[in-house]
Amino acid sequence: MGSAARLLFGALAGQAKVTVDAELVDIKTSTVLGAFRAEGKSSGGSTFAGTTEQALERVAEQIVAFLIKSRPEIVRKSSHTRIEEKSKSSEGKKQPEHIESKTAERLKKLKTLYEEGLITEKEYQEKRAEILEEL
Repeated sequence: MGSAARLLFGALAGQAKVTVDAELVDIKTSTVLGAFRAEGKSSGGSTFAGTTEQALERVAEQIVAFLIKSRPEIVRKSSHTRIEEKSKSSEGKKQPEHIESKTAERLKKLKTLYEEGLITEKEYQEKRAEILEEL
């Protein structure tokens, strides 16, 4: 199967979803400090449907947010600062280079689909705008 066909059929795969039931336990006392459910979904809904990695990243962000909000005393100050910076960057600030690289790759693949006649110009323009909006 060619790469264009693989992309076309991959679009039908849908979203990745991960659900985690977590307990925060004090190892010394075996006391449960908190429990919560985190759910992550990939972006999906496009020719380049989201990955399980995206879903896991969203779960990890929720776990970090839970720790900062409900148990800040267990997060070291230096770690806390790094976590906040990571959280802020995922809220629409400047994207890391690997995200921009993936975006460029997605745009190239989309253009290939259009050039090979596998999608219409309208579909191409809509998906292109969708990808660029994620930046």
